[in-house]
Amino acid sequence: MNYTLPIFLALVTFMFIAFVLSIPYMIYQYFKYGSIEIIKTLIFFSFIFYLISAYYLVILPLPNQATFEKIKGPYVQLELFNFVKDFFKYTVLKVNDIKTYLPALKQNVVLQPLFNIFLTVPLGIYIRFYKKDKRLFNIVIISFLMSLFYELTQLSGLYFIYPHPYRLFDVDDLLLNTFGGVFGYLIAPFILQFIPSIEELKEKAIKKSKHVSLLRRLLAFVMDYIFVYFIYIIVSIIFKIKFNSYIFIVMLTIYFIIVPLVFKNSTLAMKIVHLKITSDNKLTILKMIKRVVMMSFVLFIIPRISEIFYVVENTNHFVHVFFFFANFFYMFIFFIYYIYIIIKKDLIFYEKFSDTYVISTLKN
Repeated sequence: MNYTLPIFLALVTFMFIAFVLSIPYMIYQYFKYGSIEIIKTLIFFSFIFYLISAYYLVILPLPNQATFEKIKGPYVQLELFNFVKDFFKYTVLKVNDIKTYLPALKQNVVLQPLFNIFLTVPLGIYIRFYKKDKRLFNIVIISFLMSLFYELTQLSGLYFIYPHPYRLFDVDDLLLNTFGGVFGYLIAPFILQFIPSIEELKEKAIKKSKHVSLLRRLLAFVMDYIFVYFIYIIVSIIFKIKFNSYIFIVMLTIYFIIVPLVFKNSTLAMKIVHLKITSDNKLTILKMIKRVVMMSFVLFIIPRISEIFYVVENTNHFVHVFFFFANFFYMFIFFIYYIYIIIKKDLIFYEKFSDTYVISTLKN
């Protein structure tokens, strides 16, 4: 069997799913722990990649019409330990001839059972990592149900997309997949000793929660931005108002000033990720206005100055090019600036200007 195509497609699919899940995953992590632990994140997404890869290895490659028409059955194999019978029937292995050992290992009667075992070994390891359940019966059930899902997928002709199965429903696969899951669970302690436990990673994430990262703040800002944008679009549709970016910026500015005053110095998104705005002295409405107006002016107004020249007729083409590169340079400077802020763990410009800063409200 060629495993290259399923793994490649799994990688492509994983990249898409990881992109889709990244925002919800970050929201959940910041909501529950106040930070994102890199190792825990990598393990989680590796688990997603494993599930996709295993599924694709089971269903791919899909047969074309000519190949499918040649598949006449049988579609079900219900004899337990039939793979042992096939091994003795077709193997080239001769115990007294060492030259037959390697060719025997390359035969399908050996590779297929091994594949079915190794397919679910990672499942057992992941179960051991995420759930410290030492009851072997539960691992047997989970591994069996996963295998049954694979086999029923094949038996149904990929959920009845095909008129009949294009792969064999085999009870031996159920047995070997279940054994693979149990085997993975049993060897997991030898592998997981090199990785911090899920409890240690959670504790580490909570300890990191007091540090307010720029990613956490950016996530809150993006969520607030999307919320205000959604409200503005609804209002525009209801009252049949043409979208105006400057009106939206004003609306966004008002939101960032008014909402924290109502929700104890937090926007709606900041509440979700456990953040709030504070000041060394008393946080006043004047400080909030200075903070938000400065932020809006630098982030939204200055980059839009070039729009004035785009709407003016007969503007020199050189002016358009100049402002295009000026905006690009402006964004580049901002990127460097935020890298500097991350390294130095310093306050952002509008925080220094308004004597405000953001703290974590998550309690252990």
